Amino acid sequence: MMGGRCRCGIFLPENVKADASVLIVMHGVNRDADRYRNYWLPHAQRYGLILAAPEFSQKDFPETEGYSLEAKGAFGFIEPVFDAVKAATGNRSERFHLYGHSAGAQFVHRYLYYQPQARVAKAVAANAGWWTLPDLTVEFPYGLKGSPIDEASLKNMLQRPLVVLLGTADTDPKDKNLRLTPEAMLQGPYRFARGHTFFAAGQKQASAFGVPLGWELATAPGVGHNDSGMSAFAVRHLFGEPPVTGRDAKHVRVLFGGDTSDGPSYQEQYAKEGGVNVLTEKGYDYGITHLKRLLSVVDLSIINLETPLTLRRDSPLKSKDYLHYSDPVKLPALFTPFGRVAFSLANNHTLDHGPEGLDETFAALNAFIVSTFGAGGNLADAARPLLQELYIDGKPITLAVFGAFEYRKDYDQDFHFYASADKPGCAPVDVPSVKKAIAELRQKTPGAYVIYFVHWGGNYLWKNEEQTSTAKALREAGVDLVIGHGAHLMQEVVHDGRGWIFYSIGNLLFNAKGRYALNKAPPYSLPLVVDFSMKDDRLQTSLRVYPIVSDNQLTGYQPRFVTETELSEIDALLATKGSWDSAVRAAVKSGVDDIGPFLDFTSPQSPDK
Repeated sequence: MMGGRCRCGIFLPENVKADASVLIVMHGVNRDADRYRNYWLPHAQRYGLILAAPEFSQKDFPETEGYSLEAKGAFGFIEPVFDAVKAATGNRSERFHLYGHSAGAQFVHRYLYYQPQARVAKAVAANAGWWTLPDLTVEFPYGLKGSPIDEASLKNMLQRPLVVLLGTADTDPKDKNLRLTPEAMLQGPYRFARGHTFFAAGQKQASAFGVPLGWELATAPGVGHNDSGMSAFAVRHLFGEPPVTGRDAKHVRVLFGGDTSDGPSYQEQYAKEGGVNVLTEKGYDYGITHLKRLLSVVDLSIINLETPLTLRRDSPLKSKDYLHYSDPVKLPALFTPFGRVAFSLANNHTLDHGPEGLDETFAALNAFIVSTFGAGGNLADAARPLLQELYIDGKPITLAVFGAFEYRKDYDQDFHFYASADKPGCAPVDVPSVKKAIAELRQKTPGAYVIYFVHWGGNYLWKNEEQTSTAKALREAGVDLVIGHGAHLMQEVVHDGRGWIFYSIGNLLFNAKGRYALNKAPPYSLPLVVDFSMKDDRLQTSLRVYPIVSDNQLTGYQPRFVTETELSEIDALLATKGSWDSAVRAAVKSGVDDIGPFLDFTSPQSPDK
């Protein structure tokens, strides 16, 4: 497609819909639109996006001034590109999404200044080399003094939906394309710092004007000045997660799996001590042999990944017990063949190899297109829930899953596991913050179903008082379902009068010897399937656990579904530990299906019904 001096390539996904989102991708300083478009092709296919990649040649739009500073030049082509895409494809979208990396990010944020009426649904500016600050006292182009942008236009810009996306490894102060003028250096020594300067200036200016800031600061952990790596994060900020449709159109079944590690850190040590490394002797997928029949029937698996994915072996945490690591390719490959997977990274092993190991974990999971939550490059990223749209009988329902790790003093002060405003790590349990987040979510999506997926409690122990009080506070904060993990075995399942609380679902796959016998702990875990359906236009949920034997000393590192006799033992134990009254007792029903023995947790009926 030609448009004046602008060449533009378009990509249409298979079976494109008339209401498909349109994404316009802005190239960098090398003016190579095709390369940028190619980076986005797998995301466009997965999300069903129409891609448009305009190219502004060096000849017609010379240097920075011609491409990302010229308000009357390149900026004027974007709306006509959108209209041309709509005309060529029959698309009915009223707004478009906008993405730019490096020089493209400079284009994007300045475009929002200069085009206040542009039909932009959401924009991402990633790894800009330098920024035009939202400051009317700083000379243009580093600020807005002397530019056509007045206070009214600036207020508008501050409220636009802009994601400032920064690669945490984009920290080379000597990059050949990094502007080194005194004005640019005032923004920071490298792109990562300069992006923070720009966002902070936006916060300050919005506060001074008394307007809500529409911008969002986000990071791409471990990614440097690399558009391919940045696009994997950008697509989620622009479009969320691709919707999940069930194998049965009237149901979506979501598996929640507990503590999971393939255990090379344990197995390699066992081999050194003269024992067997089950991973090398039996193969990597040996441990999920029995679990496959569960993984293969659900539509989405949400699992606590209790290990970094890294080839590192020398951890900086010398005083920490049980340092984990897992293969960056082999572990994700265990689960991704069965369908969509999301991993929570909020637990006490995610940063066993420091921020570098966390970065490598993100890179490994991005390579497998696996979603993550519960950890991030800063607290905002870590605390952001997994927002997953479920299509049930053609109707969209939002599932929000928060991941968090209980506060432990040594993990804060000694091991530095928790994220902060400017530090990577895990999301801590923070009831007031999650209450606020839920209120904001339900203002936009009143019917959202909220799950709190939390790592807490003592190893091989039943729940403690802190878990009990926190669970109560979470329910009062608006959480629909609390699902815990971290104890390596099942803990109490309790009904609080409004709904069920699963204090710990135990392990899914954890290739260590374990200490069940030593602690006289029951060797069971509770993989939980939440079935979402609709009835009379109202969301319905049913809860079913398929208990497994998790003690590898009993199973030979092959977790298996329990026998009916063992199911009766679990049922009785949960009733005793959970202090179930007769109504709750009657609401828990046992059965057997093609997967194995199960327990259904239904709603207790009051005595007068």
